[in-house]
Amino acid sequence: MDFFDRLAKDFDLEPLRVELASKVGDSMIQVLSPATERQIMDYGAGTGLLTFKIQPYAASITAVDTSPNMLEVLREKIAQNRVPNIQTLLWNVETDPLLSYSFDAIIGSMVMHHIGDTQNALNRFHAMIVDGGRILLADLDPEEGDFHPPDIIPHHQGFDRDVFGNCLARAGFVDIQFSTAYVIQKPTAAGIVKEYPVFLAVAQK
Repeated sequence: MDFFDRLAKDFDLEPLRVELASKVGDSMIQVLSPATERQIMDYGAGTGLLTFKIQPYAASITAVDTSPNMLEVLREKIAQNRVPNIQTLLWNVETDPLLSYSFDAIIGSMVMHHIGDTQNALNRFHAMIVDGGRILLADLDPEEGDFHPPDIIPHHQGFDRDVFGNCLARAGFVDIQFSTAYVIQKPTAAGIVKEYPVFLAVAQK
């Protein structure tokens, strides 16, 4: 069982995660157009903290994750809240075949630094977005490797915005824009409180 499967049941109990999803969601809502971006994929949805924030602004959201336990928690929340427009999907952008249907928008928060091949993932996301659709991805600016606990090692210690923007451009996206969605304040393993800016990258196909 991997880190996220172990964490699933208690994931929503961490106030910082709830606050982060809320702030990132606020930034995305300012950009999303409910009139056109009606079919949305939330990649790396986890327990659906961001999914539920965006749900009122979409006709349908497909909440995608690679953790069965995270999705099980999300399905329980969907049932408890009787939300009709969220579907869950166990799918890995790195290894699974491309989906046969497209989305008006793909969103994701704090997931790209857990993906090994950034360029390949962005290429594949691009292929699953309708012409004129958009991608909205929130993630860490470069950090010194002390953001995560010792038992989880991400593939990337955040991203330089210019480098990430170039990856989006190589994937075929245009009109690439960055803003700061939130600044996380949290203690490191050494007990030092540090700031970790989170960017929001928005681009169009």
